[in-house]
Amino acid sequence: MPKCLVCDKELTINDCEAPDNGTVWHCHGNWGSTVYDIIGNSNSYLVAYICDDCLIDKQGSVTERQH
Repeated sequence: MPKCLVCDKELTINDCEAPDNGTVWHCHGNWGSTVYDIIGNSNSYLVAYICDDCLIDKQGSVTERQH
């Protein structure tokens, strides 16, 4: 069972493979990171979960942007 990246609360995954009362985050690498920058390996990525409570508590640290 996945846990929230922030508070370690266990999250339940629903039939759509998404967490109930939470969000799922994907990272395909980040240029400049000394931890995770996987240039040339597009088959790998990181997955993290953040529960809704932590997303509300940390909303000042998250920016919504348009494509």
